[in-house]
Amino acid sequence: MPSLSSLVDNFNDDVIGPNWGDSYGGANETGGQARVPCAAGTYAGYQTGRAWTFAGPPCI
Repeated sequence: MPSLSSLVDNFNDDVIGPNWGDSYGGANETGGQARVPCAAGTYAGYQTGRAWTFAGPPCI
């Protein structure tokens, strides 16, 4: 399971990256931003396609 710190996207290429394996309802990348539409009666979002862990080396 990869570390959550490796979940990185700057949203500047106008393409939903592979870390976002389940994006739906019109979610997109535009102008360096992740955009999720908000409209009554619809459901949209970005969801990662993998499981992530907070476990890692201790912070000092």
